[in-house]
Amino acid sequence: MAVVVVAALALRLAGIDWSLPSRLHYFSYHPDEILVVRAAQTLSPYTGQLNPHFFNYGSLYMLLISAVLPLAHALLFSTLFTDYLTARLLTALMGAATACMLCLAAWDPRKSASEGGESTRWRWARGVLAAAVLAIMPLHVAHSHYATVDVPATFWVALSLLGAGRLMQEPRLKWYLLSGAAVGLAASTKYNCAIAVLSILAAHLLAGRVTPGDRARAASPRLLLPILAVVVAAAAFVVGTPGVILSTGEFLRDVRYESMHTRTGHGLVFVGAGNGWWYHLATNLRYGLTTPLLLLCLAAVVFTLWRRRPLGLVAMAFALPYYLSIGVFSVRFTRYLVPILPGLALVTADLVYWLATRTALVGWRRAARTAGLALAALAMASGLVASLAYVSLYLRHDPRDRTYEWLLANARGRSVGLTTVPWFYSPPVSPYNAGPQSARAFWQHLAESPFRLQVDDPSAGGAQLLRDPVHRPAYFVISDFEYGDPLRLRGRNGMPSAAAQQVERFGEFWDALNANYRRVAVFSEDPAIGPIRLPKRGLPPHDWLYPYPTLLVYEARQRAS
Repeated sequence: MAVVVVAALALRLAGIDWSLPSRLHYFSYHPDEILVVRAAQTLSPYTGQLNPHFFNYGSLYMLLISAVLPLAHALLFSTLFTDYLTARLLTALMGAATACMLCLAAWDPRKSASEGGESTRWRWARGVLAAAVLAIMPLHVAHSHYATVDVPATFWVALSLLGAGRLMQEPRLKWYLLSGAAVGLAASTKYNCAIAVLSILAAHLLAGRVTPGDRARAASPRLLLPILAVVVAAAAFVVGTPGVILSTGEFLRDVRYESMHTRTGHGLVFVGAGNGWWYHLATNLRYGLTTPLLLLCLAAVVFTLWRRRPLGLVAMAFALPYYLSIGVFSVRFTRYLVPILPGLALVTADLVYWLATRTALVGWRRAARTAGLALAALAMASGLVASLAYVSLYLRHDPRDRTYEWLLANARGRSVGLTTVPWFYSPPVSPYNAGPQSARAFWQHLAESPFRLQVDDPSAGGAQLLRDPVHRPAYFVISDFEYGDPLRLRGRNGMPSAAAQQVERFGEFWDALNANYRRVAVFSEDPAIGPIRLPKRGLPPHDWLYPYPTLLVYEARQRAS
């Protein structure tokens, strides 16, 4: 187990300094990190300051960051760089610890006669497999690099599965308390992880049926215990997010905002994306797991439901309702799927373990077992390769920084156009690159940039400006975060009227840009490890693209057309 957890941690620490604040850009290239870090900076559990005045997410992760910031400041410096790095290190540690939780959750402490009375070494094998599967899942590896709530919430989900699995085998008070507290802490990090309480209820119903014939375990536990677990979950939620009591108005305001955001969408990003459940499966999980590993996980889910594997049923009691709930959202980021990964890892490990221990099979069944194990190994290998390739992006020179260097060499002192104030997708032409969060500072310090910056909004007359030979910028920079979705939707019918107007205006802007400018540079990267490259085909999921956008640099033609 130690080897797997160390390997998981190594994958999550490699490139942990990607895009951290520097003299070129004061904010990272992940748009959500500044929201979390700023909220953590307002907290101080040691002095009783427990209200972040920000409740788009639960407060627990921010409280944990604030608790370790004093030590980080003492060891390093009291800077935004240190705060970002501290938060990311906490995420990476919790991500690796999740693999440890799965190893313990999948380990059956009993000497099970129904499984042939395996030795301790073999009974650990299932747990090590579960930890290994999670360790190499690209989606979990990627989001373990960010100061965001998804991986920390998933740690608490895994801990709740550990407690639920134990209470299913041994329905004692301590396991109900552990699983209930973990559910509350998960919800206090990411609200909709409260659905993990269903795993406790499933384990309660399955308790006593795991080992038929064992009177000590066959007795149905009292109804009071799951009720107590729910009460403990609610108490843990309040402990992790005390603002629900300290500042109920602010809490409700931000929860309503998040609820509306998930219902109304995220600009053009998910317009025309079709059914939410299919999008998560065919797009987000395909990128986040690779196709072979996704197919293996789906086969494991079917196997769990078909064979009624107890621990798998407990895991799916959370994962499936959670998946159904996020499928109805209009916003469909890959990170929404991170909490179901422990459940997928558990059932996948169980399937592989089941195949590996069926040594008495003969004939075509033996051949099928061998083929199944070989395909499972290939699927896990594909996940590992994809994770290594994606991590390599964090270790390479970012396309935004390369674009900035090109502009310094070719356009210093010249006018450079952007579609918005600098944000996570922009080259660091201004250090104030947090979009709306730093817009005021950007305008106040505009003259300090080595370029004469212009913001030409495509929806506010930007196309007309590009045709103006006097006032148009000499250079223009744009990324696929800005042009990808409008071009994807161009020519489509059936869009909401507001989206259709936005697409139409951008189309005019794009045509004016290509008519009056010539493309002079392209900066992009692909995930790669050695000779293996995973080229960008089409437009990857929005938050999967953070470390490798494509940036295009245009130079004005001599005469406008």
